[in-house]
Order: sequence, then C-alpha cells, then structure tokens
Amino acid sequence: MDFRIPFGSGKDSLPMLVDEVGIVLSCEEKSDFECYLDDFYWDGKACYTIDMKGEELEIWPTAGIPHYEISQFTRWKGIIYLEQGRLHLTGEGRSAAFTGSHEWKDYSVSAEITPELGETCLLCLRVQGAMHFYAFGFYGNGRAALLKIENDVQELALADYTWESNAPYRLGVNVKGDQITAGIGDSILFQVRDGHGPYLTGGIGLATLEGSHMSCSFIEVITDEEI
Repeated sequence: MDFRIPFGSGKDSLPMLVDEVGIVLSCEEKSDFECYLDDFYWDGKACYTIDMKGEELEIWPTAGIPHYEISQFTRWKGIIYLEQGRLHLTGEGRSAAFTGSHEWKDYSVSAEITPELGETCLLCLRVQGAMHFYAFGFYGNGRAALLKIENDVQELALADYTWESNAPYRLGVNVKGDQITAGIGDSILFQVRDGHGPYLTGGIGLATLEGSHMSCSFIEVITDEEI
C-alpha cells in the first residue's frame, strides 16, 4: 500500500505537513501474533509550506528550567515564540532556528519576513549546522546581503535596498550547485557563484544578528530533486 500527501485547500497551496508516520497493530481479542515488515519508508521531493498559524509552542523542563521550541523548528540561541500567527525570533548576538533536512541539495526557499527591531534579519539556506550556512536578507540600514556563515560571517554580496521596520517582505532564494540567486519580492538582487568550499546540501531556517528581532508568517521550500 502507499499514500500520497494531499494538497491544502488554498489556490496556490502545497502538500500538507504530516505530524506522524508509523504503523499501528491491534487485534480485537487477546492473542499472540507475529508481524513481518519488509519495508517501511517515505520518499519524494520536499515541497511544503510551514504556516506559523498552525504551529505550536513546545515546552519541557530541562534541569528544572523550561526549554522552549516551536514545532517543526530547532532553535539555536535566542528567544523564539509565537504571536498572532507569526514566529518571532530575537536575542543577544546571533539567534537562529532551523528546519528541514541536511540532505537537501537544489531547492527554492521563500518566506514572509518582517524586521521588527534592529538591522539584520535573515533567511537561511543550505544549513549544515549552527556555524555553517548561507543567509540572505536585511543587513544594515538600507542594505541587503548574501552571507556565508563559516564560523565567522563572510559577505558574499551586498546591495543597496531600502527597507522599513514593521513591514512584511517576501524573501526568496534558489540554490543549484554552487549558484545562488536571491531576491525580495519581484526583484532579483544577487546571482552569485560560491567557488570556495561551497555548501552543497543543507536545511533552511531564520536568523538574526546583533540583537535584532524578526517575525515570519510562513516559510516554503520546493526541492528540485528526489530525496
């Protein structure tokens, strides 16, 4: 048997997210039985949207201190929470939250991001860990940037771009091999080739630098290859 994930109800919706995948065995009467399972797997392209209105705050104690995460994401430093259907991320220094698979190769990722406070609010891609990923977004007053995080922050490309706090923007990036194309709205700002140790696989996420505060209403990914 097989099952194809259905699409959502919206006009331009992508396949819905699956909360759990597994097998349940049961019988109506008490008895012993054996089950032999030859194969159980899932495959296909990553093609979905995380709508923050549908996510939940997850809390559990760690040594008596509550630990907070947002469903679908793993937080690395900073403060993360949900408010009015948006994911908020902030914190001293560098803050980040990641999702997706380290196996993803070529894909397009987009997100609606609102810079709430500060000057560095970023969409992450090809995430291989907290110290190795690319990031694109707002980087200083009146600027946009494509960055490479390799322990330190490397500036791959900079451009003048007038943006305002408390206004939503749709950021989009496509990665194919060592080529990166990034833009805001309908404007392509960067087409860059990383010829020095490029990250060729990795997940996606959100990040802020220097104590900035951002919010995000959705993040969407469409991969170009079967995984």
